Amino acid sequence: MNIENMQKVLLECYSKNLCYPKVQEGWSEFNKCFGMCAITSLVINDYFGGDICKIHVDGICHYFNLVEDKIIDLTSSQFNHEIDYKDYQIVDRQKLLTDDTKNRYNILKTRLIKRLLELVDEKVYCCKSCDKLVDKFPNNATVFLGKDQTIVLVGEAPANNGWRKSHSVI
Repeated sequence: MNIENMQKVLLECYSKNLCYPKVQEGWSEFNKCFGMCAITSLVINDYFGGDICKIHVDGICHYFNLVEDKIIDLTSSQFNHEIDYKDYQIVDRQKLLTDDTKNRYNILKTRLIKRLLELVDEKVYCCKSCDKLVDKFPNNATVFLGKDQTIVLVGEAPANNGWRKSHSVI
């Protein structure tokens, strides 16, 4: 997974109900990143580490990520101008997780995981390398729930009957 692929998948997952409630009326299909900066920065932090940062843009708080000294701002397109990142503050992740933000973040994270797993399925079904070796069928046909339901493993089953997911948090 890289930042560019993550950005494409996140755009598919955004919806008006995930937008920051105080600005939700401004959200549209033409500006899907609008009001998504806090929850997006949390997701990027999950996958790529680094710091979550905050600045003020046009009088409002805006969140982005700093990963390996590189600014990662997947929601900057919501603004109609360049952003000056020089006066940012690093934010404590836990303080960002208010009840509302935590709820929207969890919904986004669930949608993202589901879509990423669908993309894995699509790649597997398109693969011609092992057509004669394994049967292919949807991963969600067999789900094994282990003791810890927070980890998703994708891999080839010991038998020659295809690919399996261990679990999907939905």
